[in-house]
Amino acid sequence: MTSVGKNQLTYKGHPLYYFGSDAAKGETKGVSYPRPGVWPILTLNTPPLN
Repeated sequence: MTSVGKNQLTYKGHPLYYFGSDAAKGETKGVSYPRPGVWPILTLNTPPLN
């Protein structure tokens, strides 16, 4: 899968991480959006995206 023209690591079709405000490799500003502690967790039971 690709995101903004670059390869994107996915699990069952879900992107594992992406956030438009990250400017450099390794930044993870999205983990505190929309507020700290809110971030989707993917597990073995996560249904695939269609």
